[in-house]
Order: sequence, then C-alpha cells, then structure tokens
Amino acid sequence: LCQMLHDFITDEGADLATRTWVNDKYGSGNKALYTFFEITFSGGWPTHASKVVKDVHPFYAVFFIVYVTLVVFGMIRIISALFLSE
Repeated sequence: LCQMLHDFITDEGADLATRTWVNDKYGSGNKALYTFFEITFSGGWPTHASKVVKDVHPFYAVFFIVYVTLVVFGMIRIISALFLSE
C-alpha cells in the first residue's frame, strides 16, 4: 500500500493536507506497518480507511474490505475461540 500511494503523495495537484495525512500514515514501510497494526488491533479501521477511499481513490475500498474481512475479523474469531476453549 505504501508503494501504491507514493504517486499520490508526490502529486503536486492533490490537496496538500490530504497528501500530508497520507504521508504520515502510509509514507514509508514503517509508517504503513504501524498504521496496519492500529487498523488490526484498535478497531478504528474506518478512520484510516475512509480518508484514503474518499480522497485518494475509491479502488482502495476493495483493498481495505479484503484486509478487514480476512485479517481483522479472522483475528477476532481466533482470539474469541482461544478464550472460549478455556
């Protein structure tokens, strides 16, 4: 995702505030990794996903839908199963 958003971050025609926000969240591998850690474990994934989908490109909705469906809900199911098994 970091590499896919690089063109938007360097685009002079895009809004500077949005470009700065995207750079702060997804500008490098470490920033993107921390953002996805927050998406996975904080439950605040709409905050991180909606701005990218609305302001950058709607195509990113597919990426976030797949990620949240498979990883976030899958992680919750695994953790719930661990607690219920004990």
